Amino acid sequence: MVIPCILPQETKKVIVLDSDTLVNHNLIELWRYFEKFNSLQAFGLAWEQHPSNDQCVEERSWPIPSTGVNGGLMLLDLEKVRRIDWDRMWRTAAHQCLHDKWYLIEGDQQLFNWIIFTQPELYYRVPCEWNVQMYNRLSSVCCPVVWPDRRPDETDCPVHINESKTVPDNPSRLLKLAHLNTRPKPEDEGVNTALYHGNTRVNRSLTREYILLKSASEIYTQSHISPYVVHGPNRKFG
Repeated sequence: MVIPCILPQETKKVIVLDSDTLVNHNLIELWRYFEKFNSLQAFGLAWEQHPSNDQCVEERSWPIPSTGVNGGLMLLDLEKVRRIDWDRMWRTAAHQCLHDKWYLIEGDQQLFNWIIFTQPELYYRVPCEWNVQMYNRLSSVCCPVVWPDRRPDETDCPVHINESKTVPDNPSRLLKLAHLNTRPKPEDEGVNTALYHGNTRVNRSLTREYILLKSASEIYTQSHISPYVVHGPNRKFG
């Protein structure tokens, strides 16, 4: 909540990511969503993914579903945020949330939900494929995604993959950011990455278990081929 105060005034926009996210797409595309903000929208987040609530029925979910938004990824237009007296706004939200529930079980995410419900004009909805959440076994019901394989030297999806419709009979989106908000984390000791053998499965949506397994495989592979990955406590960089 204090990012607008911490960063220098010349910083106009910022993307905030949780440390348990795995980026699977070019962030330039994510940055371009700032251009889609209208004159009032100051921040963007994806919805919380929980199929037992009204999130999956979009006509009943304005401005956001009852489960709110997820703070694993945020787009902050700092110029607009600073103009709306942000410090006062989030402190008011914190005071109200603490008065109602005595503690912030969801941290800053809870404050964003309060602000959006009271001032929905400030909110821009980020597409769900930019924050595919792993904490719930059925979360993929609300955001069906596919994850085509790539070789280590590939930076883009294969040319036969269509962004809006991956294959003719499948409207699923490409997974662009996996939010591994669960335990254990894919990089934790004991997670068996050898179980993943490179099945592209572009013809159907992925389950939560498959996304977690593929995330573990990606993290393992990148840590062994990339000279820029932090390696343990010694933090070796290329």
